[in-house]
Amino acid sequence: MKSPYYPPKGMRDYLPEDFYVRKKLASDVLAVLRQYGYQEVITPGVENLEVFTAKSGNAVTEQIYYFQDKSGRDLALKSDMTPAIARIVAANGKAMQKPIRFAVYDRVYRYERPQHGRYREFYQINAEQFGASGEDVDAEVIACFCKCFDALDLSGVQMRIGHRRVLEEFIISLGVSKESVIDVVRVVDKRAKITDAQYTRELRLAGVPDGGIDNLESFSQSAVGPVQIVLPRFMEKYKHIPGIAEPLKSLERVFQMLGVYKQVDKCVLDLGLARGFDYYTGLLYECEFPNELGIGAIGGGGRYDNLVEVYGGEPTPATGFSIGFDRVISLLEGLGKLNKSSFVPTTDFFVVVIDDSYSKAIEIAENLRENNWIVEVGTPMRSVTKQLQTANRFRSKYAVFVGPEEISTGYLRLKNLQSGQETALTMKDLTPEALVDMADAANAP
Repeated sequence: MKSPYYPPKGMRDYLPEDFYVRKKLASDVLAVLRQYGYQEVITPGVENLEVFTAKSGNAVTEQIYYFQDKSGRDLALKSDMTPAIARIVAANGKAMQKPIRFAVYDRVYRYERPQHGRYREFYQINAEQFGASGEDVDAEVIACFCKCFDALDLSGVQMRIGHRRVLEEFIISLGVSKESVIDVVRVVDKRAKITDAQYTRELRLAGVPDGGIDNLESFSQSAVGPVQIVLPRFMEKYKHIPGIAEPLKSLERVFQMLGVYKQVDKCVLDLGLARGFDYYTGLLYECEFPNELGIGAIGGGGRYDNLVEVYGGEPTPATGFSIGFDRVISLLEGLGKLNKSSFVPTTDFFVVVIDDSYSKAIEIAENLRENNWIVEVGTPMRSVTKQLQTANRFRSKYAVFVGPEEISTGYLRLKNLQSGQETALTMKDLTPEALVDMADAANAP
């Protein structure tokens, strides 16, 4: 039986090697978002349950950690960042200058089956833009999305771009009622996760007639490829379907603008792309990095022009994306692109305590810390050898030896722990400038 003192299933502790690599990579992505004008916000870890069910209905509660508080209010752990941010805009957006650009790096929770790269508690980075519409805006957001992966050393990503309205209009043309379209979209979204038999059965239950199932499969398989090939073919083949021409033209403009951003080579058209969230209203996109690790989509997004209204706000066009940070980390590790220990901060100086010189060692360490150095102090009465082993474990750059001899002579030994070279300095020379000079001398050939 597993100890109750381990983290709950699907959740993890992050020790220094994991914590600092995440901190650095998240900082790199957020720096890209700042270049595009996004400002960071944070929302509560717990939301009213209705924030997540208002658009998707009670069906989503299967993946939500929800509960009642002591006053009987229905609450939920945050399972998706986009609704929480849309709620902020609904409450505050009227007084904000448009467009509003928000970025957030935070944890979310979903009750899913844990597997490689997928956990029940995980991190996401979201970029959400409110108050601007049009293909040029969509292209800018996708370009920003691509640049984020460049910052993560994943410039070989493949961005699949589709449009919710194209897929919905095609599904309706199969004889599916408008009320059942979203049910079909949800099934299409999980096509790769279920068997052929399950897929067929669930499409029937969602309202797709038998003849339409084959047509939907054919549509999805032929809908992927270079925009200059797929788009003209679809415009001709499906021009008889009401409402399909406009979103296809919209996609054409988005790809044109992605060429201006020099990101179009990473993008392919995928008109069968579903993405299961009910709030999407237009352009959709999903990002993958080719790999043999079994890691699929590492991010995605799209336009959701009606969501702010759902939470009582004014009609507000909106678009944005989310990066699955845990999947990105798993991918980088699997590709051998991460040396996690290199991200852990190193110690500048390790003060080696000799005999009963601990008080003086503390005095010296505090002097160094006041000048913004990172300093570790050895454990009193431990041997010099063991203290130096600890210094190396902390990847300390230099050791400062403090003992009776050093105190009586007024000279300290400074040892470069990489080269092994030593030099001496007086107590009064123990300043940042002097230490830099001594360190340079120790590094000299």
